[in-house]
Amino acid sequence: MRLGPPVADLGLFEQALEVYEALERDQGRWPTLDMVEEGLDGVAANPGSRENRLRRFQDPPSFAVPVATPEGDWLVLWREVSEEDEFADLVPEDVHVLYVGGLPD
Repeated sequence: MRLGPPVADLGLFEQALEVYEALERDQGRWPTLDMVEEGLDGVAANPGSRENRLRRFQDPPSFAVPVATPEGDWLVLWREVSEEDEFADLVPEDVHVLYVGGLPD
């Protein structure tokens, strides 16, 4: 039995998955991984929240959540899944993570 509101499933786009896996492999970067996971968990817990939608981009249509890490300011760039064929296990209103990493120059 699940308590509380439903949590969206996350699908990580190739770049985001590569960064996540690199953080997992390097114990020295686990504090950064912890902060990134907090950001991802926050989006999954409530993608419709004002906090998770405060920073909006038009191209591609997406939202950015800032993440303060020991490596500097990072962000999680995400959007809701709108087509079921993007990820076999995701349905509309789940979360597609486009980018995880440092702020672009």
